[in-house]
Amino acid sequence: MNHIKKLPLASPLKLKATRGQGVGGLPSTILFKQNYNATAHIIVNQGGTSSGKTYSILQVLFCLACQAGR
Repeated sequence: MNHIKKLPLASPLKLKATRGQGVGGLPSTILFKQNYNATAHIIVNQGGTSSGKTYSILQVLFCLACQAGR
């Protein structure tokens, strides 16, 4: 059973080019959507400097924390 998902390389963060509707109608990047919708236990984010990896991961963690409640 494969529990690891390797996401494609992230390009430098360009919000105008990748802006879309995310959770709750907020703008999000493609990388956020892929992380948020992933079902694997381990997800590998690849990309260069300023590709938005850390920002997208923090967005996902924030959304999951808000959904979990108390």
